[in-house]
Amino acid sequence: MKKLSYTILSTFILLVACQDSFLELTDPSQYTVDSYYINAAQAQQAITASYASLQKSGVLNQHGVHFPDQLGDEFFATGFAAGYGTYGPISNLIINSGDGFSNTIWEHLYEGIYTTNIAIDQIPTIVEQDNQFTQEEADELVGEARFLRAFYYFRLVNFYGEEIPLQTVPGEERFPAPAEPGAIYQQIEEDLKAAQQVLPTVDERRGTPFLGKATQGAATALLGKHYLFLEQYEAAAAEFAKIVNGETGTYRLVDSYRENFIQSTEINDESVFEVNYTIIGGSPWSVNGDNVNQDESELYTVSRSVNRQSNARYFFNFAIRRDMVSNGDPLLNFEEGDNRVYATFWGVEDGASYVDTNGETLAWNEQSWEVVEGGCYGLRKFDQDEARNVNWNGTNLRVIRYADVLLMYAEALHMLGRPDTEIAQYIDMVRMRANNPFPEDQPNMPSTTQTGSLPPVLDLMQQNSWSMMDAIIHERYVELFGEQKRWFDIRRWDIGNEVLSYKPGWRGEASYFLPIPQDELDNNPNFNTGNLANN
Repeated sequence: MKKLSYTILSTFILLVACQDSFLELTDPSQYTVDSYYINAAQAQQAITASYASLQKSGVLNQHGVHFPDQLGDEFFATGFAAGYGTYGPISNLIINSGDGFSNTIWEHLYEGIYTTNIAIDQIPTIVEQDNQFTQEEADELVGEARFLRAFYYFRLVNFYGEEIPLQTVPGEERFPAPAEPGAIYQQIEEDLKAAQQVLPTVDERRGTPFLGKATQGAATALLGKHYLFLEQYEAAAAEFAKIVNGETGTYRLVDSYRENFIQSTEINDESVFEVNYTIIGGSPWSVNGDNVNQDESELYTVSRSVNRQSNARYFFNFAIRRDMVSNGDPLLNFEEGDNRVYATFWGVEDGASYVDTNGETLAWNEQSWEVVEGGCYGLRKFDQDEARNVNWNGTNLRVIRYADVLLMYAEALHMLGRPDTEIAQYIDMVRMRANNPFPEDQPNMPSTTQTGSLPPVLDLMQQNSWSMMDAIIHERYVELFGEQKRWFDIRRWDIGNEVLSYKPGWRGEASYFLPIPQDELDNNPNFNTGNLANN
């Protein structure tokens, strides 16, 4: 028996020596990327994983929300903020390559790209293995994945600049070098154009369980925004026009501005794309997009924190400079008679009340506004009017709204030299809606019955001796406050010197991008270039 065993062993060694492929046998009990995806259910799992990265803390939850809000001129970190030691410097634009929170943005966006690469690579192969899974279904899911990959790269390039790795095949390079100039932009464009061809319109999604997933309109809006950031205004206007003219489905401004920030009116007619959150309970620190059930997560609310320090009342993690809402630069002020202030802020006169963790109702003037020097407001958008689970709730985060599209369209038209009278119609659609009351808001607030008094934009321009661009900057500020738009707008318009010079860390254009994470520089031998301005 022993002699036979040696013979078998010798034969085994000979086979191995003669045929390297012998060692490449696959263990049937272990899945690989190439062997796992074989049926329609697993195709859905691949695309679910691609969406799940949206909820990660570095993408559109917690850090991915805090950074664009604080890097600009809307918020500042208060001394009461959890993590103030990190967020305080960030809100002052003092950021280094070893900052853990900013590195999370890099990490989670690339994780999202990895999941989309798998979906794009594997879903087409399932058609031949599962006769219940059609080519049309595969094309649509791949279109969703390509939209999401473009979205993740769009975020990356606008946080870190274009000298970052481009990966489109799962695991293609362990140490990728930064992409060639223009390559990231080209990939975003290619992905979105491909997605446009196969994604359904929002009208086709409505009335189905798939409402809220990527649509042709979402891909078109993001492509228009991509062109706008590249100053390709003709192309941007053409994409936005498709949405305004109804070519990608029916969108409209909902009657009440407040509907865009509460749970009962999620995925409404104004929503072009939003991230779906739900209340799932448990520890808030386990539901930030990194939990086991990655398709379920709660939204981290930007502004509030309960029971900070020794005061049982309401303090702000991230507050809003009072002088930016009134008595400051008129361009950035909310005008008198603008009903949007009631939906946007805690603490405005006659504004919303809040029920704290003790069950006590705090009126607008009882919410501890003076704990920060100079006073401050808090962000009511996406918040709830009653305390629960500290900073977490199930309100969907609206990423692209029709109002945003209308204002970007107006901007593109202005850059093309179109007449102010033509441009004004799109701005006034947004402004005049702001005069509407909010019937679903708290009773006895002016916002529930009071009609606003905003004038048309051409009258506003005349009153303030503003240009059309001044009016666009103003309207985007007040309409989209606290929706992670302002920081990117500041960079696109290159107005940092005017609006961010008060920040100790402001260093001109060098402050427009986050530094490449130090871990990436240390561990990737091919990463010897890139945006090192803040390192």
